[in-house]
Amino acid sequence: MEESKSKKGFNSAMIALLLFVLAFIVNFFGASSNSETLNLGIGMLEIVAILVGVFGLINSIRGLKEPNSMEQIVGITVNGVLTVVLIWVIGEVIARLN
Repeated sequence: MEESKSKKGFNSAMIALLLFVLAFIVNFFGASSNSETLNLGIGMLEIVAILVGVFGLINSIRGLKEPNSMEQIVGITVNGVLTVVLIWVIGEVIARLN
C-alpha cells in the first residue's frame, strides 16, 4: 500500500527538523574552530533541510484532500515555516546583491 501524502509531508518535516538540530549541534560544538569546511558542512545541512521542507510542503498540500490528522497539521505547519524561511533567505541574498 502506498504511503499517504500527509504521512510523506510529516516525515519530511521530521527529517528537516532533525537536520536543523544536527546543524545546530555541530555549530555549537564546533564554534571554537573557525573552519571554513565546518561552516560549509553546516550550510549544506541547512540547505538540504530547507529543500526537504519544500518537498514536504508539496506533499502536505497534496494531502489536504485526505481526512484531517495531527500528522497532517504538523507536517504542513513545519514545512510551511521552512518554506517561508527559504523565501526570506533568498530575499535577503537578493537585497544584499544590490
